[in-house]
Amino acid sequence: MVAAITIRRPLDAISRSSVVPGIGNLVTLMTQKQPENSSWVRPFDDCPPQLERISPYDEMHLASYLRLLDAEAEGADWHEAVAVIFGIDPLQELERAKRVYDSHLARAHWIREQGYRHLLEPRMQ
Repeated sequence: MVAAITIRRPLDAISRSSVVPGIGNLVTLMTQKQPENSSWVRPFDDCPPQLERISPYDEMHLASYLRLLDAEAEGADWHEAVAVIFGIDPLQELERAKRVYDSHLARAHWIREQGYRHLLEPRMQ
């Protein structure tokens, strides 16, 4: 079953409930509720781990990956996306902002295209 990406405006309104082909509602089940304060940003690395499996880091950042995919599909400017999703001011930290955006978007694409299969596997308790 293939689901469509849910698009919401403005960019900071893109939520954890977005649906991406292959991932479906697993993301809603696996992401934690964020505080009501929309300026809250989950701690992140400049580059996510590049493993051939979904990592704990990936699981913790699934909502951010979905927001990046939604922003890309919506045609949002990367400067706005990195500011809203990661809380980085691209005017102050241009190189870092671009590195964070590009690396996390690439990981989001990998999860959407290949990595989601690992989310469907039974988990060991």
